[in-house]
Amino acid sequence: MQIVKTAAVLAAGMSIGALTSAVHSAPDHGLGMAMMSAVVDYQGTLVSGAGATAASRTSQGQYTVTFERDVSACSFAATSTFQSEMIGASADSTANVARVYSTFPMNGGGASASDSGFNLLVFCTK
Repeated sequence: MQIVKTAAVLAAGMSIGALTSAVHSAPDHGLGMAMMSAVVDYQGTLVSGAGATAASRTSQGQYTVTFERDVSACSFAATSTFQSEMIGASADSTANVARVYSTFPMNGGGASASDSGFNLLVFCTK
């Protein structure tokens, strides 16, 4: 499968280096949406992603992820890299920023803010 992908890239006139450095959002022509992603560690460092340009930890359990396009009308799916953390994501008042919240469930009910690495998927209409 990788050989076919590499051959298609070379046939399109791109170098392999250009392929590995590209981090733009991926339009899905079949579903009519663009998909972006971010992998962020518990310190707020953007580890990898597509369409994500930056990430930061703003306070305990709270993060922002900046994307190359407006995400204010997009859908988000976030998962923690730790099993016991609960993660939520929403659009920020800044058009190209997503907010991510991490909490740790407490015994007996409730939750407290907790730092956690996470994976974030963003689905946007074209």
